[in-house]
Amino acid sequence: MLQAVVTDFAAYFGAITEDRRRHPCDDLATVIANAKINGDHMPDHDATSYYMIVATAGHDTTSSSTAGAIWALAQDPAQFRG
Repeated sequence: MLQAVVTDFAAYFGAITEDRRRHPCDDLATVIANAKINGDHMPDHDATSYYMIVATAGHDTTSSSTAGAIWALAQDPAQFRG
């Protein structure tokens, strides 16, 4: 099962990489897709890893800050009502 998830992520981010190499945009995916090491594009596995870091970092930050805000509001009902 885990291998299937990894394969799905690789296909998804691989398609993004191909698209951004053909059609660069002003975004982080273009930077990752076109990054070069010693003149060669970054290996696909490494690019996928960078995409995953960005995706999970955004998810973790959002879920943690939302949970922290709800906890703070629960501790101060007057703020919650405000």
